[in-house]
Amino acid sequence: MFLGKMPHHEVFKWLDSIDVYVHPSDTEGLPRSLIEAMSRGLPCLGSAVGGIPELLEHDFLFRKGNVNEIVALLKGLSHSTLEKQANRNFEESRKYEKNFLDIKREQFMRDFMTYIT
Repeated sequence: MFLGKMPHHEVFKWLDSIDVYVHPSDTEGLPRSLIEAMSRGLPCLGSAVGGIPELLEHDFLFRKGNVNEIVALLKGLSHSTLEKQANRNFEESRKYEKNFLDIKREQFMRDFMTYIT
C-alpha cells in the first residue's frame, strides 16, 4: 500500500499499525525511514542498495526492482522469524539514537583534531 506524503507526527502511529515494513529503493543513503521502522520493533525488508545492507541482515534484502524476491521473502516469513527480526531491528536502531550518535561524532572530532595537530 502506498499512502503518499504523511505528516511526520503521524509516521509512528502508522508504523505501529503495520506488521512488516518493506523499503524498495532503487538508490539510497542510510534511510531514516527504515531506521524509524526498526525503532518500532518492525521486521523489515529492503533493497540491497546504498546503506540498507548496513541496517538489515542479508536474508532480508532483495535486489532492487525484483518484485518476485520481495514476494518470496514475505511468503517465507514465519512467526518466529518475524519475532526474532523485530527484536534484532529494535536493538540495531538504538545505534542511531541521538545520544549515541553525539558520542560518536564527538569522538570523531577528537580523533580528527589529534590527527591534524
